[in-house]
Amino acid sequence: MGLNELPDFMSYQLVHRLASALVEARKCFAPYAMMIVHSFNKEKEHFTDYQAFLRLFGKVVVHSRLIYVGQREGIQIYSEWVVGKD
Repeated sequence: MGLNELPDFMSYQLVHRLASALVEARKCFAPYAMMIVHSFNKEKEHFTDYQAFLRLFGKVVVHSRLIYVGQREGIQIYSEWVVGKD
């Protein structure tokens, strides 16, 4: 999937976070990349954006569960939405 294939409503921040995780994994010759979205909002604000983003990869998101996103250039990609305390 290329950036020109993203829906107009998609948050560029999520795309950037995933791309950054892949770039760092590649730089470190790591076989895994992890995109963690850390929310400090107890009402799960923007969680639906996260769900929609991972649906682009055919994934169903469960809150606070590690999700296997897929593989890119030999790197296994994972993501998780976590909630922190204020």
